[in-house]
Amino acid sequence: SHTRVQLEKLRGYLQEESRDPETFGVECWIRSNLGEATDWRAAVDTWRDLGATHATFYTSGQGVGSVDQQIEALRGFMTAMQ
Repeated sequence: SHTRVQLEKLRGYLQEESRDPETFGVECWIRSNLGEATDWRAAVDTWRDLGATHATFYTSGQGVGSVDQQIEALRGFMTAMQ
């Protein structure tokens, strides 16, 4: 995949600079409009398999609705990650 290739390039650059790729964090962003909780979990699992160390779930600008609805989506994401 394009993402895998880009991450391999990044790891190569880190090694060229004598940086340990294992100590360099990679963050993925999961959009709330990606689908349901199972889709969010699958996306995080895919990123984890690619070496991601952090995940951000964002609701802003994703059509989630009110602040209360965004908070509820965040709760759903946290539940899916457990």
